[in-house]
Amino acid sequence: MKKEDKTPPTERYQTVEKDEVQDQDFQFVLKELLSAYQPILEEQLRLAQSPDELEKEDASHPPSCDDEFELANRIFEKFLSEDVALRLLPPEARRQLGPVDQWRWCLLHIRCCFIFGWLACCPRGFRRFSYYLYRYWLCVRQTLDIPVKTPPTAVEREDFQTLVRELAIAYRPFLTDQLATVDFPTGIPDDVIGGKIDCLEGEEQAAAIFERFLTSDIAPALLGRETFESRIKDPSFWFCRCWCLCAIRFGCCLARARNLVDVRRCLKMYQRCLRDCFRPLVCELTAPSDCAEEQEGLLPGAVALEIRGTAGGAFFQHYTLEWRKVQGQACEDNTSFSSAGIV
Repeated sequence: MKKEDKTPPTERYQTVEKDEVQDQDFQFVLKELLSAYQPILEEQLRLAQSPDELEKEDASHPPSCDDEFELANRIFEKFLSEDVALRLLPPEARRQLGPVDQWRWCLLHIRCCFIFGWLACCPRGFRRFSYYLYRYWLCVRQTLDIPVKTPPTAVEREDFQTLVRELAIAYRPFLTDQLATVDFPTGIPDDVIGGKIDCLEGEEQAAAIFERFLTSDIAPALLGRETFESRIKDPSFWFCRCWCLCAIRFGCCLARARNLVDVRRCLKMYQRCLRDCFRPLVCELTAPSDCAEEQEGLLPGAVALEIRGTAGGAFFQHYTLEWRKVQGQACEDNTSFSSAGIV
């Protein structure tokens, strides 16, 4: 049985902070990240010191969707290297993954995950999200040396339609939750006043969209069927999904960063996320613990039951969640288990 850690949370956090300050790998990666930011900050400082030049820049360079991609690419292309990637991974992860040559294909498209998170961080409408998904898809195919044709072929169009369809499925629970909150706002004032709702509200829901979307089901459409078939049996394939999710959250965090202290905190979160990819496998249903009745109010105009739990760990692939109806007080097996209706 695992011994319970009774150290107060504040002391545990301070211990981690001290370890990270002394972590030469973390300090190296931090310097690389700041080095990627430095040219951009210097350019902004130059414009801040010359309002006339700022006006000229604005007049000669109208807003373009390509600008935000270019900015994100300038940061992440310089930052992402094999050395940086290896130094962020714990020693046991390096041993499990083996030589870089075996997972370089994954490293190459992690930059696309960074950029996707940077741009699509906060859900700003499904149509706009779909546009960023399109650019993400183009980026991944480009790094894998299977660029999308101009115009896309029939097969490529079908792949992108698959991605948008799966994104809609992943996005719907977010909308349902938001609608339920709007329809039943009674407790919100107390939660805001009591400190339960603050500036970090919604981050986990946004991250959950990416987690629901990036599954093995969309991999053939995202990577291309041939690449998928050649990589599906690779042990690093499932780590690549976890790595991509960490990269998306890292990009999202940097997009919200207001200063360099926030940038460092984002990097710290990213490092911990990568290490979490190699934790032991776990699958635990935490609520409900026994039979439970469906309730009103969770979904507009319907009864539902909230199920809580966690699943993950090194090379985690998927989990299966099923339910069944019962009669009477005892949880007797009256029907077979089913996954129907679960979102």
